[in-house]
Amino acid sequence: MNILFIGFSLRSNAGGIERYLSTILKQLKKRGFTIFVYVMHDADQDPDFIYLNNEVKKIKFFDRFLLGFRIGNHLRKKGIKIDLFFCGHILLFNRSELISRSIGVKYDLFVYGIDCWGNRFREPLHQMKSLRKVISISSFTTEQVRKQEFGGEIIYFPPLVENLPERIQHNISHDKIILLTVARLDPNEMYKGHDAVIKSLKSVQKHFSNFEYWIVGRGKDMDRLKMLANELDLENEVKFFGFVDDVKLAEIYEQADIFIMPSRVSLDPNKLEGEGFGIVFTEAALYEKALIGPDTGGSVDIIDHNINGLACDPTNTEQIATCILTLVNDPALRKRLGENARNKVLNQFTINQFDQYFNPILQ
Repeated sequence: MNILFIGFSLRSNAGGIERYLSTILKQLKKRGFTIFVYVMHDADQDPDFIYLNNEVKKIKFFDRFLLGFRIGNHLRKKGIKIDLFFCGHILLFNRSELISRSIGVKYDLFVYGIDCWGNRFREPLHQMKSLRKVISISSFTTEQVRKQEFGGEIIYFPPLVENLPERIQHNISHDKIILLTVARLDPNEMYKGHDAVIKSLKSVQKHFSNFEYWIVGRGKDMDRLKMLANELDLENEVKFFGFVDDVKLAEIYEQADIFIMPSRVSLDPNKLEGEGFGIVFTEAALYEKALIGPDTGGSVDIIDHNINGLACDPTNTEQIATCILTLVNDPALRKRLGENARNKVLNQFTINQFDQYFNPILQ
């Protein structure tokens, strides 16, 4: 079978969406599908895919009509019949509509988070004449699309972990409780909650002071967070690691006791923000870390309160502090939640479950 994909990028090191899409397409390649792609931004091309960029002359971004015609014309000339057509982002639905008409195959649209929350799905819905199915990254995003008057089929397809940790080191010797967040420090993604954790630590410190908060990730928001830590006299407790490679990241996960990321969610059309899924929670869970996360948004698919983690109001720093102290004071609870977190990921969010999520798309 032949699959056509149109998207912005498939560079797996570019971000969560790109890694998610690349993983799906690579798994389909392993299952015998031939993958034709047209991407807007990639300079480097993945050898697993056949890039139509090499055959179809680069089109100006706004000239979607010509792009649709040229892709369809190229495929017809080559005698290539497309069986499945994926649109990787809602902003490309216009191009997908035209390509769909040109090749005679309806498209499936991937949706993630703020790309389709609020009214961002409802507004173009009446123009999506060739839309077949929606593929949603999380239950929360599925719910948001449903609220926008979409009555069609929505397929749940969460991010799946490919590479499981080779080892889990228990009882790593350190004399402090280590809290960990792994996320980009992007001023446009301040909702991830680093600042809320830092503020909550002032309350934690009144009851327990033998801790460190490790922040892994780089970005221009680091200076603001460092300043906040200094203002609260927490500069010795809050450690910034910046970017680390995969080997170092694995070591950090192993040393941490608690993974925390209280991402805020806003459905205000003027300020949409929040996690579409939160794949870092699945990564931390594989190292058997107890999780602290928000009680809303995409990550609720991962965190079951009091079963594999603690869910809190991400806007309430006292509630965040209470969750931290609950886990700090109860090592047995931390261990149980961490073990349950790993088991949930192994049973629901690894590449071993790929076919169960993909098969409904084929139907």
